[in-house]
Amino acid sequence: MLQHYKEKFLLSRTQFVLMDFHGEIINSDNVLFDFPYGTNIEEHHPFFLSFQDYLDNSDGKEIYFSCVRLQIEDRDLITDITMQPFPSKEEVLLVIQDSTEHYKAYQKVAQRKNESVIQEELLTIKNLRLKEKEEFRNQFIANFSHELRGPLTSILAFSDLLQKTTLNTEQEEYTRLILSFGDHLKNMMDDILNINQIDLNTFEINEDFFSISDLFKVLQETYKLKAKEKGLKFIYEFDKKIPEIVNGDKLRLTQLITNLLENALKFTPAGNISLKVKLNQIRANTASIKFIVQDTGVGIPEDKQEDIFDGFTQANKEYNHLGAGLGLALVKKILDLLGSEIQLESKVGYGTKLAFNLSLKYPVSTEDKKKLQEKESEIFVAPKFEFKHNILLVEDDPMLQMLIFKLLIGTKNFYLDMVYSGEEALDRITEKGYDLILMDVKLPKMDGIETTKKIKEMPSRKIKTIPVIALTGVVFKDDLKSYRKSGFKDIIRKPFKEEEFLKTIYKYIK
Repeated sequence: MLQHYKEKFLLSRTQFVLMDFHGEIINSDNVLFDFPYGTNIEEHHPFFLSFQDYLDNSDGKEIYFSCVRLQIEDRDLITDITMQPFPSKEEVLLVIQDSTEHYKAYQKVAQRKNESVIQEELLTIKNLRLKEKEEFRNQFIANFSHELRGPLTSILAFSDLLQKTTLNTEQEEYTRLILSFGDHLKNMMDDILNINQIDLNTFEINEDFFSISDLFKVLQETYKLKAKEKGLKFIYEFDKKIPEIVNGDKLRLTQLITNLLENALKFTPAGNISLKVKLNQIRANTASIKFIVQDTGVGIPEDKQEDIFDGFTQANKEYNHLGAGLGLALVKKILDLLGSEIQLESKVGYGTKLAFNLSLKYPVSTEDKKKLQEKESEIFVAPKFEFKHNILLVEDDPMLQMLIFKLLIGTKNFYLDMVYSGEEALDRITEKGYDLILMDVKLPKMDGIETTKKIKEMPSRKIKTIPVIALTGVVFKDDLKSYRKSGFKDIIRKPFKEEEFLKTIYKYIK
């Protein structure tokens, strides 16, 4: 039985040919090809034309050829060929084995492997390109942010200083408009940066105690005024059952509500907008709160309601509104991070309702409340010095130089020297003693980071211990860490307000 299967599966794919040393066929079983008696093997295929040369160089040893394609008459096979000379040197055994299926299967495996390797290479290239594209985008946003925040800082700060002078009614209105549009531009920049930070997983959620009722009183007063300026009615409801003090990210909650209210104002030509804060439930020292912003505006078409949460998208393009369409995209991304989601109801011509739920922890101890009250009651009071302190400003923007000069000299507590580059700064600090250095991060040639490192490496202890404060529009988490690692004592972000600017300065003046 076993011999039967051997003959069926093995011998059916192998042909034996007996030849003399000149290639004349003595006998052949013709299993694969028809080699008639008396014919020469060289006549049947070009491969065998070198038959004699193979034998002359074999030294009587077996000769093996793999993967030889033989096309003879109507048969096309991929074969392994063995030539075995007999010691008598009178006869040669030619063994032809049909390995077509084996090589085809091997070819398929090799092809799949090659395709897999190619796909891996393509994926590597694609990932590399995506990484390069992402790095370029991040660098572009960082540079864009810095370059734009410089002049924006000047616009907002000078407008604020102008507002404190004696103005007539018309001038006051113009100044208010400049500040309003400046704030709008700053908010758009912040939205772009925040979305980018979320995409890079560098967006931070910072929880702390805050008075939620006080926060919403400020929002109520702000948007009541904004709605009135547009001829709209502002409706406000705050559930008194909500705990007064909660633990959460006050900044992110403010961003969420502000973006929703700005969106409502933007697309409501008449009628009203409302802000409602309702308590869902309290359980285990956690308050579930629902925040609702509703308007009587233009509404959102049903087929556009999913799209409005994508960046740079506006559902009502026929209305000429300021904005890049980032507000709702940022709201959705922040809520995703907070484990919540936006709820949307809208009908064209009747308005839009946007809502979300947040779970905020709240303190039960009087100690927590006391700490918060002390924190919120802190009022900034500029200290008085017996003598003026020397500050060096390293900044290449003349407008910012002028602004900082006015802010510092107005306190009558400082002398200010100004230089345009890091090289000038290194020369100046060796000539004169300073109590503090304000250093722009982006400087020509030697940047602020490199300049600060060199200051901290100087042999003079008096110089290397001078507090250096960074001035920057770049606010990425990794960048802020690198600034501190480079030797900066603190960071002032552009655009800055007068009070926060001076508070940081006074913090490091002894």
